Amino acid sequence: MNKGVIGFVVAVSLVVTVAIGRPYYLEYQAQKVIAKAQRVIKSYLVDPDSANFKVEKVLSDNSGSIVCGEVNSKNRAGGYNGFHRFIWASYADGDKIAVSGENIQDRFDISYWDIFCKPN
Repeated sequence: MNKGVIGFVVAVSLVVTVAIGRPYYLEYQAQKVIAKAQRVIKSYLVDPDSANFKVEKVLSDNSGSIVCGEVNSKNRAGGYNGFHRFIWASYADGDKIAVSGENIQDRFDISYWDIFCKPN
C-alpha cells in the first residue's frame, strides 16, 4: 500500500473516532454539571439524603452552566413536600440557585425558569 492511502485511512479513522466520541464526552460533562448542581441544592435541604431530582435541561457554554429541574425532599415533619422547580447556575462569580417555594440564600428569581428552562 502506498503512504498516501495509509495516511488517508489514518486521517479518516481519526475524524470518525472524534465524531463518535464527542457526544459521549458532552454527556459526561453534562453529568458532572448535574452532580454539582444536586450537591449544592442538597446542602440547603432539611433532609438532603431524601432528595429526589428530575433534571429537565442542562445548558453550558464557555461562561458557565445552568441546570433546570425539580426536587422533592422531606420536610422537618418527615413528609415529602412535593416537587419544586429549581434553577442552578454556575458562573465565574459563583453559584446561584432558585427553588420555587423555598427561601434560599444566594438565589435569583425563579421567574428565570420561563427564560432558560421551558422546553424548546
